[in-house]
Amino acid sequence: MADNIYGGILQRPEVGFDAVRDGRRAPVFWYDVDLSTARSVAAGTQVIIPIAGDSFYADLDPVNQGDAVVTFQDTTLTSHGAPVYVTRGHIANTPFTKLMIENEAQPGKRLRFFYGVGLDFRPGASSSVSVSGVVTVIDSEVNRTLSGQGFSFVGNGAAVVGQFAYFQIWNPPASGKIIRIDQCAFATTTSSGINAGIYNTALTTFLSNGFNKLSGGAPSTGESRSQNSAVDFVAGNTQFFMEQLASDGKPIKFTYPIVLNPGSGFTCRPAPTNVGITGWVECLEYAI
Repeated sequence: MADNIYGGILQRPEVGFDAVRDGRRAPVFWYDVDLSTARSVAAGTQVIIPIAGDSFYADLDPVNQGDAVVTFQDTTLTSHGAPVYVTRGHIANTPFTKLMIENEAQPGKRLRFFYGVGLDFRPGASSSVSVSGVVTVIDSEVNRTLSGQGFSFVGNGAAVVGQFAYFQIWNPPASGKIIRIDQCAFATTTSSGINAGIYNTALTTFLSNGFNKLSGGAPSTGESRSQNSAVDFVAGNTQFFMEQLASDGKPIKFTYPIVLNPGSGFTCRPAPTNVGITGWVECLEYAI
């Protein structure tokens, strides 16, 4: 039976509406995950949801929606699966019969997603992957701050005759987090080169934990530390070098961020001895 007419020619509809009507065609389903408490594989608190589909779409709600890491199907974390960072508007077209959810604690937030079989979620003109891409970038960074993942570290090392002054961002071995360093700035007491690299020993003087960029947010598990030593801790492992004028702290943004696993530190020093250093580092923190 013809259901519509176009150009004088009877055509069948592209969608089998009888299957929609009698329930043979799967509708859109939805699911909410409370993000108030942290979940991770490392802590054994991950959530496994036994649902099936081949289409996944994260809600765009800017007020209640949080972020999470979703692993599709491979809940034992073999080489066949990949943890996907899911934020508002994320679309995935992949078959699954179960999902594993990990997340930072985000009080008052939830991960709402829609799923089903044979669905074609597409970004619209006002969605996060449309022409308004610049707004998307801003919203994405704001969401990371609102979820308590953005931090700043500050600290300094004093000038001592015959010794290097070190400033370090340290990720403790039992933190359960990775720290992604995106940009930094340094100032020295005299014009000097600055060397920096990965050094897997905590410096001796604890300065502070990282400061949360969210007002009232919890401090970072990462630490800023300092030390004076005649030993060159970053020799042979210099990943960053710059020439610095005295008291001229210009920010430097990395094209590829530095990532600190637990038990490692980003350690910086002026090139000569007897030069003091003040450092500022901006980073994100993720649960493993």
